[in-house]
Amino acid sequence: MVDTIKIWLETSFGQIPTSPKVYLIKAKSGLAIAESQSKTKNQEHGNKGRGSAPTYGATENTISLPLVMGNANLPLINALVYGKATTVESAASGDWAADTVVVAGDIVSHSDDAHSLICKVGGTTGSDEPDLTDKNDNDTIDDNGVIWVVYRNLWLHTGESVACPESFGIEITETDCAGTTKYRRALGCRINSCPAGQTGDASSYDMALEGFAQTVQDSDIPNVTYTPIADEDNYTEVDLRKEEFYNYEDSIFTINDVKSTKVTGYNATTTRNVKYENTLNQLKEDSVGTIDVNGTLDAYFDLGLFQMAYIHNTFKAELTWAKGNGSKCTYIHQNVKADRAAKTFDTETKTKISMSVDVFGTATEADVQYIAISPTPAL
Repeated sequence: MVDTIKIWLETSFGQIPTSPKVYLIKAKSGLAIAESQSKTKNQEHGNKGRGSAPTYGATENTISLPLVMGNANLPLINALVYGKATTVESAASGDWAADTVVVAGDIVSHSDDAHSLICKVGGTTGSDEPDLTDKNDNDTIDDNGVIWVVYRNLWLHTGESVACPESFGIEITETDCAGTTKYRRALGCRINSCPAGQTGDASSYDMALEGFAQTVQDSDIPNVTYTPIADEDNYTEVDLRKEEFYNYEDSIFTINDVKSTKVTGYNATTTRNVKYENTLNQLKEDSVGTIDVNGTLDAYFDLGLFQMAYIHNTFKAELTWAKGNGSKCTYIHQNVKADRAAKTFDTETKTKISMSVDVFGTATEADVQYIAISPTPAL
């Protein structure tokens, strides 16, 4: 039975950092750290057609992390796939103030330094700051008619895809039926592909981060041991295993800042083209190559947007998830081109099309930009 899954960002490729800051995550079924090895049987002359004993070659280490995108783990997911946020600051516009007009969506800091207040119903605040005693995440509180949602301190993360994000390590601990704890971990990990989007009536935003690792260590191999990450000096951990997650009911899709009439399917996979040089049983990172983002879009558009896509004009696409407690994620694709091979049919006022989309970057604009409001502080 898996007990914990821990991830940390590496300051040196393939090495456990000093004073490691580790994040506890919750994965869906299918989590894997796997090793595979090539082998061949040679046909030897004079051996009457019989093959030789297998010759074993290079080992490949892979990882698969199926996750549900949640309020707490979002900054870590973005850091692994695209790169750490370039700026992290409080999402609050300021501190709570008396006799102040606020509108729905405003975020302010509470004087307890532990909570943000997110305005659900606007109005003018009262003379005394709301008392949060016995209040929990997502509870509401009345402030002279202003309705606030109480939540942990929210942080604004802003970043974009970079050429070479930090590598990371991952460790899985499990306890067998005899009560013995075992460890398995991978170092020098890179994410190679990550899907993003929505399809049909799925209930949550799922991701499967697929990637490679430089080395794999396993405490269950005879005569091989290593120190679990929790025993490293100055070890600290941050728990990102929160139940609240984004789902498709929270999503908004826009093209050129205009909300589409209806999106029935949008999927884009980010591929980093990670390559490892594999020489027998030695692995060396060769490149974290070109970022490639492409996928499909099924949607109803007004005729102007349809024509723009049909003649291969470049457009901007944004996919946003937003929760009532103020947490939010927006993926921004500044440059998108679509093919026109799969346009389907016209209705009276709208055009439904199914098309492939390709996202590209320029010298001044990244393939992917992201803005995330989350209770997780800087990584």
